[in-house]
Amino acid sequence: MEYLDYHMWQYVEKLKQMGELENTVIIFSADNGTQDNAGNFGKARITQQQGMHVPLLIYAPGVKNLVQGRRIIQSDFTDVLPTLAEVMGFDFPKGYDKLDGKSLWPYLTGKSKHHRDWIYSMRIDAQMIRNDKVLRDGQGTWYDVNKRPGDYHSFTKLDDLPNGEYKNMLLTEKAKLEPKLAKFNLYNTDSEAPLPPPDADGDGIADWFEEKHGPLNPKEDSDGDGVDNYHEYVHGGDPKDPKSPTKKQLPHLIEVSDAQGEYLALQFDRLEELGPDYWCVIEGSANGKQWTTDGVMQQHTRRSNHDGTERIVARIAADKSKANLKQLRLTVHKPKKRQPRKFVNLLK
Repeated sequence: MEYLDYHMWQYVEKLKQMGELENTVIIFSADNGTQDNAGNFGKARITQQQGMHVPLLIYAPGVKNLVQGRRIIQSDFTDVLPTLAEVMGFDFPKGYDKLDGKSLWPYLTGKSKHHRDWIYSMRIDAQMIRNDKVLRDGQGTWYDVNKRPGDYHSFTKLDDLPNGEYKNMLLTEKAKLEPKLAKFNLYNTDSEAPLPPPDADGDGIADWFEEKHGPLNPKEDSDGDGVDNYHEYVHGGDPKDPKSPTKKQLPHLIEVSDAQGEYLALQFDRLEELGPDYWCVIEGSANGKQWTTDGVMQQHTRRSNHDGTERIVARIAADKSKANLKQLRLTVHKPKKRQPRKFVNLLK
């Protein structure tokens, strides 16, 4: 925090020297804070909010009557673009003016006492939505967020609440939000997102791969090299060649380093065509028995091998001298069966 304050001070002082501070709006935010394996809760998540939070800071000394102090409202990053546009007096061209975000400026300048009723996000086909009373996580579980627990973690599931007036009030809020999910649930229906490779038998192995190598049972190991046919496909191997995939193609531990330290990482190759449909989940363990995704970076670095495969490196979040995790493993989930989709223009 002290380091951040120092940098913000530098910006403010420079703007003063330039005579532009009164003509500047400073906006600062970021993703949720990283974890340092110092016994804290690490990154904040949808229903585990005791981790480090990064606020949205807006400083506009030249604007009169700007709201002051801490505000807890429903807002997300899609609101930043329309806010900047309104601050600068920019009008979006016709056809580009229907944005997901809503400008914060009317709220910040006191012209409106309310900003949003709800916010929404999704990852692949996992949908999350909330207002100031209820929240739905990506697994479809609904929580009571009207009352904030002291540990920022023990949010009560709606199903666990006793029947009564309070639960009925929250169920009414849930009923308001549920219809909105269908509007955005286009991942498995109509959208412009690319389809996964055609897979007529739904075994997770693309048709072209089985046409090239013959019909394959994904659970069998046709060449006896210890890698089943499904993972031969995922990692760009040849199910009829016991020397393929190589050890470098398969998940293996390596060490990587940067200016902050040295880290344990998992490296592997996979077919580029798999895209986001095939979920690659990296888990870590301290003892080889209990496995977790906490403390493992899920933002993998990627580099194309220029042969239809890409190399992925996922590292532990903490320096290896401090990290509790000593082992890493990979789980690949095949995609859901989906029908071909047509383009839908959401701007209409």
